[in-house]
Amino acid sequence: MGLDYVDLLLIHWPLPARDDFVSTWKTFERLQAEGKVRSIGVSNFKPAHLERLLAETDVVPAVNQIQLSPAITREAEREFDARHGIVTESYSPLGGSGASLLTAPLLSQLGEKYDKTPAQLVLRWHIEKGLVVIPKSGNPERMQENLDIFDFSLDRQDLAELAILDEGPAPATIRTQQGTERARTGFPRGFRVAKRK
Repeated sequence: MGLDYVDLLLIHWPLPARDDFVSTWKTFERLQAEGKVRSIGVSNFKPAHLERLLAETDVVPAVNQIQLSPAITREAEREFDARHGIVTESYSPLGGSGASLLTAPLLSQLGEKYDKTPAQLVLRWHIEKGLVVIPKSGNPERMQENLDIFDFSLDRQDLAELAILDEGPAPATIRTQQGTERARTGFPRGFRVAKRK
């Protein structure tokens, strides 16, 4: 890569069936000790994986990058991270590709109140929760819009109302009685999702 060091190196997935993540983490610790990496972290690690790292290695992960949004809040994982000094970073902070989060009627209502887009409200939710959030966009206008979230705060009542968007564990494909598969959305049957431009 032609670099003196890397700022942050993450294990992307624990792959517990292969049982290699502890040895991989020890390699990361060595790279950090050699100055080749400033910070080391993980992605998609659950508390059980992190407990094993904490018990068998020397360095606490700086970051745990997990899928998070108002629809997937992962409170237990966030609380575990916070108790152990691990920064939680949100990936798919706007709900991910094809997600219906940004079309939730509640976000439209709050958008009118704050004069913000649903995406701005969701990004502000991440900030209010103390999360690191890095939304993905190649659109310069949207990038600017994503940065325009520091001139307001969500009040307590609105944060509490946003909790109704939580669908529980990460979306999964489920089999219906008719044998077809669909992703859980938390929206009523027949709810149509509009694509974001």
